[in-house]
Amino acid sequence: MDPLTQLKDIHLPEQVHQWPIAIGWWLLLTALIILLIIAMIKIVQKRKLLADKKQAMKLLNSTEMSGAQVIATLKWLSIRYFQRGHVAKLHGKAFADFLISVLPEKKQALIADNFPDLLIAHYRNADDEETLNELKQQAILWINCALPPKAETKTMQLEPVQ
Repeated sequence: MDPLTQLKDIHLPEQVHQWPIAIGWWLLLTALIILLIIAMIKIVQKRKLLADKKQAMKLLNSTEMSGAQVIATLKWLSIRYFQRGHVAKLHGKAFADFLISVLPEKKQALIADNFPDLLIAHYRNADDEETLNELKQQAILWINCALPPKAETKTMQLEPVQ
């Protein structure tokens, strides 16, 4: 008797299905979705944070402004980024001191020594072209260096200015 005749045809096993996938893949997919959501939230928050800064820069660079309008723009930005109750009551030298104090230590030297005088000059109707251009340049420099503020800078400005 031939042993080969007793053999039956080879049957292929059933195809192994891809679904449901292993739990590790589900966890990886969930982690990726969570990371994407967190990244999108951070991007939206960053855009909102920088929107006012971008608007002020566009305003300062594109239009002819008086000294009072430049100072009003700085005040508006300060109120938007720092505590409203603290910043709203500041004007003149106190406002200039506040603007300089929120700059990082390394950048404070970049703001000219006459920055407080430039802010006060519009009270004296000293809106000549040279003073106005210097005030605009100092304002643009302050916006680029001070905004958006770091967390410690925001909390540091809680002390009332005399």
